[in-house]
Amino acid sequence: MSDIRFNRWLHNSGTGGVTQDSSGNIGIGSSVPRTALDVVGIVSATSFSGALTGNVTGNATGLSGTPNITVGSITASSATISGNVSVAGTVTYDDVTNVDSVGLVTARTGVRIDAGGLVVVGVTTVAAGSTAAPSITPTGDSNTGIFFPAADTIAFGEGGTEALRIDSSGGVSIGAPNTSDASLTCGANATGNRYAYIDLVGDTTYTDFGFRIIRNNAGPNTDTALFHRGTGDLAISCVDAGQISFRTSGTERLKVDSSGRVTMPFQPSFRVGRSTNYNPGANTDIIFNVVSTHHHNTGNHYNTSNGRFNVPVTGKYLISFEIVWQDIPNNATMEDACYIFVNGAGAMFSFSRGFYVSGITGGSGYYVDFGTCILSLNATDYVTIRNHRNYTVHGNSLYTWFAGHLLG
Repeated sequence: MSDIRFNRWLHNSGTGGVTQDSSGNIGIGSSVPRTALDVVGIVSATSFSGALTGNVTGNATGLSGTPNITVGSITASSATISGNVSVAGTVTYDDVTNVDSVGLVTARTGVRIDAGGLVVVGVTTVAAGSTAAPSITPTGDSNTGIFFPAADTIAFGEGGTEALRIDSSGGVSIGAPNTSDASLTCGANATGNRYAYIDLVGDTTYTDFGFRIIRNNAGPNTDTALFHRGTGDLAISCVDAGQISFRTSGTERLKVDSSGRVTMPFQPSFRVGRSTNYNPGANTDIIFNVVSTHHHNTGNHYNTSNGRFNVPVTGKYLISFEIVWQDIPNNATMEDACYIFVNGAGAMFSFSRGFYVSGITGGSGYYVDFGTCILSLNATDYVTIRNHRNYTVHGNSLYTWFAGHLLG
């Protein structure tokens, strides 16, 4: 059979037709074919084999099989892709909630969510991060956030400095490993009066707390308390050779040194003496006028004007005295020569009950009597030494003195 040679076939109406140029390109509806097959109009086929390239205008419908398609843009109501999809530009979703990924979604430069939040059902994995660059940070503050410095360890950074760490055993460390201050505040930034407390639970008996530090809810001048549960000791201990100090108003009130010695420098205490001879008269309080040189008046509770020790706080007090009289005539009665008075009433007689006998109970006209006892006193009580006999009190503060001390 001989070759059929043509340049153009036309419909018997003289329109349309098929054109073939000298290069073998065939045009359907095109008199100047630009490719091997150049079709002006719609191409319909039951299937395609091989690659489809070039520009597609209009709508391409009914494609199936596994063709390779290179296009500028795709608009579709739905698509199922079993292989990989590579996008060189930007993928924009009108509705993010309709993105369903069975496997992993990897974003090389991050994922930004402008509104609506992020809900994850499953596990979210982030990089470990560091103090300077935490892995979870707020917008605009890249050196503050959460990071993971070691296995099973969570840390919180603030301004590029570690502020808090929870280690693998559950231990909590507050403060950076440098000279920055570390603090723990409970109840800050709330409004109104409320309790603020820290509870330590170390057993299954006292499940609410075994030890509690609490600030009560009665306003700025409320109580602060420590509560210890159980029958064990509540110990305050200095492991090394330190001292335990108790202070009020910034001043030390009690100290236990490393040897166990207890000092209370402001414990109410006094020892006062009489420096000059004088006769107060019978049944009159003796006034002691010396508080220096082996004497003291801690708290200034003894009044050198009226001879009274004014009790500052309710408690048990040790009260002592010694009185020396002079110019006592021989065989003069000195029975109950003086008393301890509380609020103007007798609380104790002196120890001696006798007479002045020269060379036996005294000498050169001097006679001594003394006494000591523990009194339970209330705040605002006052204590004096009452002279019973009408004789002159000897003025020597080492002989004639009055002392008291709060025991507790």
